[in-house]
Amino acid sequence: MVTALRTRNEATFHVAMPSVGELWYMVYNSSRVEANACKLKNLLRALVVLPFDQAAARPAHAHLLRR
Repeated sequence: MVTALRTRNEATFHVAMPSVGELWYMVYNSSRVEANACKLKNLLRALVVLPFDQAAARPAHAHLLRR
């Protein structure tokens, strides 16, 4: 996957912080923790990690939801 990302010359790929947490959960829940941790670290170096703060937690369309 990292190789595929790197071949996309000017494309930038993003991942949100909650997804990073889920990926780490899968690493530590695997039978090959060290190998998978290394792979995940390499993958994360190829991505832009987006913060997930209170502003991001509130849906952009929240004002359209019924109260």
